[in-house]
Amino acid sequence: MGPTGTGKSSFIEAIHANSPRGPLGIAKNTLESVTKVAQLYHVANVKKIYVWRDKCVNNVIDSNRTGSTNVRLLYFHPITDVRLAASKRNCMRLMKSFWGAYNAPTITLVTTMWDQLPTEKKAAAEIRFNSLVADHWGDWSKIGSRYMKFENTFESAMSILDRAFPYENFVRFQGASSVNDYGRQVGATGRTVVEEMLRSRIYNLKQQRETIDLDRRDPDIQGEDELMKIWMKDRTSVCRTLRKF
Repeated sequence: MGPTGTGKSSFIEAIHANSPRGPLGIAKNTLESVTKVAQLYHVANVKKIYVWRDKCVNNVIDSNRTGSTNVRLLYFHPITDVRLAASKRNCMRLMKSFWGAYNAPTITLVTTMWDQLPTEKKAAAEIRFNSLVADHWGDWSKIGSRYMKFENTFESAMSILDRAFPYENFVRFQGASSVNDYGRQVGATGRTVVEEMLRSRIYNLKQQRETIDLDRRDPDIQGEDELMKIWMKDRTSVCRTLRKF
């Protein structure tokens, strides 16, 4: 799991790298979203492992609640990002809020894109890696969560699976309520992380709709049929998304 373009599909391709069938063709090396639906892959010739490729935390949470056992979460983050953008920071906090700090031993932070770094930028990436772990994963690592580097190779992918799926069962950490970002939004609202994000999402969509409506009423662009078609298409998309809430 992880934001768009963080290497989730590349990880599955790496697991499949030694197969005589050839590449799966699911990794497109693009920042645009490739995964449109949840997909399940059975990893053969190792421990009985199914890899679920999905962007949505809700689907994995639902499977965990309906009797699935030994569920593990690999959370992907690209080391090539020179800073942790607000969108990715919020995604990380959302995952933590849903998953629960007491389940920290089942979560592995997987940093990706190491193979894309030029030699002269590797030292800076190591500094970013240490900072990411210390500033955004430190409290979780203290209660059993792991963090690893994915080198985009078969060996690296299998090493991550071995660490994430040990033979022994994990032990939930019962004293996890004090972990930062656990369940609540940081600040004075007291709202859950997901509620705060949904409110922000709805507000931004309404702002987009209002901006489109203002632009459409601009007298200087009346008669621009092609532009009007683009705006109407954008407005329809925004309204369709708003109806989901």
